[in-house]
Amino acid sequence: MEHSNKPRGKVSVCMATFNGAPFIREQVNSILSQLSSKDEIVVSDDGSTDYTLAILESYHDSRIKILNHKERKNNPWKVWGG
Repeated sequence: MEHSNKPRGKVSVCMATFNGAPFIREQVNSILSQLSSKDEIVVSDDGSTDYTLAILESYHDSRIKILNHKERKNNPWKVWGG
């Protein structure tokens, strides 16, 4: 297989979470280490009641986009992050 010199497009990694605090840091660290500055992780959280969202927000990394589905009545796609 030949490798092209063309720049690759943006990579979006999607992950779903629900009360995943014990595991989320290891997962996010692994994914971030494989991404470039123009890539992103899109996290869809289904209303976690543990520290999952706080851990994700603590990264202050513009590559992490959080879709919080806890507040569906007012705004079903409340996006946190950069």
